[in-house]
Amino acid sequence: MHLTLTDSFLTKLQTLRADYENRTKLNLESSPHPYKVSLFFGKKDVKTRFKQITFIENWLTLLKPKLKPDLNFNSTEEFQEHLLALRVLATITFFVRNQIDETYTIRSGSNATLMQLLDEALSLNRTNVVDEESYVSCLSTTQTFISNMPLAKVNHLLLAATTNAKNAYINELEWNKFTQFVNKQFISHTDPVQNKYKDYPITAITVPLFALPLRATGTSVGWLLGDLTSKSYSLLPMRQSFTAIFASGLVLFLGPTSSMGIMLVAPTYAGKLLDTFFGVSFAYLLGSAMGLLGKGLGWSIGMSLDLSWKLLGSACSLIAVAYSGKAHELLTGFTLTNGHRVLNGMELQFMDLPEFEKIIAANYEPKPIIINHTKEGFAIKIGDEETKIKWITASEPNLPHLQELITKLKEKQTVRIEELPNEKEQILKENNVETALTPSM
Repeated sequence: MHLTLTDSFLTKLQTLRADYENRTKLNLESSPHPYKVSLFFGKKDVKTRFKQITFIENWLTLLKPKLKPDLNFNSTEEFQEHLLALRVLATITFFVRNQIDETYTIRSGSNATLMQLLDEALSLNRTNVVDEESYVSCLSTTQTFISNMPLAKVNHLLLAATTNAKNAYINELEWNKFTQFVNKQFISHTDPVQNKYKDYPITAITVPLFALPLRATGTSVGWLLGDLTSKSYSLLPMRQSFTAIFASGLVLFLGPTSSMGIMLVAPTYAGKLLDTFFGVSFAYLLGSAMGLLGKGLGWSIGMSLDLSWKLLGSACSLIAVAYSGKAHELLTGFTLTNGHRVLNGMELQFMDLPEFEKIIAANYEPKPIIINHTKEGFAIKIGDEETKIKWITASEPNLPHLQELITKLKEKQTVRIEELPNEKEQILKENNVETALTPSM
């Protein structure tokens, strides 16, 4: 299920400042900014929250011409403009939520009042979560929008659309942070290399944790093995041949006058070259092999822990849902991926009648439905398949609530309770039908 943005999203963003001040009992414009020590111990960062809420309000003002809060669309273009604005506003909320998360180093960012208000605006719960496809869709739309909208034009539109010129602007620092957030998040969620272990945090740690030490160990051991191999007795003829070739090359390059000096230094340097070649080759091969082994070992351990943790979390979530007895809220709004309308939790897709008839003709074929009324019950036949629904006989016990009601009425002795007739006989008597009725559709 994709993220559903409810119809109350815009209303909650418009009242975000008032809701925040009501919950925190603070005035964002007049309340003093606390010291850093107080912020560490839980005081509200009034200055930062003021900037973040103002940033959201400025974007609401900027996108107001594209939005249709009454959902009265006169054309497809108006709906697409409305959907574009919703995606951009959703990205704004993701950006502010990310800023809040970065400031909470010990506690979770969900403890912040502004984070709670944004989650309520997005209507996030166990079933309505920010899925990958919706997140990337919002980032892509926002990236295209801001690439065609320079900061000077944004501030010009803000000044023209509002009477409060004091806060109707976006400075370059905020704009750069926002654009960098959109670009980095889009790359990280679309690049398969960077996005490889995003959903498996333990694996992302254990893979390099095991790979790097084993690679270093393999490189060191490979260097020692290469040095021992190059100096082994079995490679002595190879060493002599390489020394002769190396000396001949030097004589050819430097001339015959330097032959005496070359004969003195050639064995030493030829041996060093051979030792280095074997050491580097063995170090690279064994280091790469041990690195792959470490990655596999880290992946196995990390993935086991990640999957176990996910399984435990899913089990606890199911148990909590089962014991809470509270049904999830049925949301009404739009999906951000394809713009489909969602009514009471059910996703709808509107299409033209000719297109719908083509789908029906391609995937379905008409079959007659025959319903037979017999003494045993109903016999429903659809094509070659037949299903029987038996009558509920009077010998079966009454419902507990009905039996309790009958007992209470008998105790009061104010209403005469007669024996309930057999349901099958009563239905047959009311319909006065003895033969089978076979309507067809």
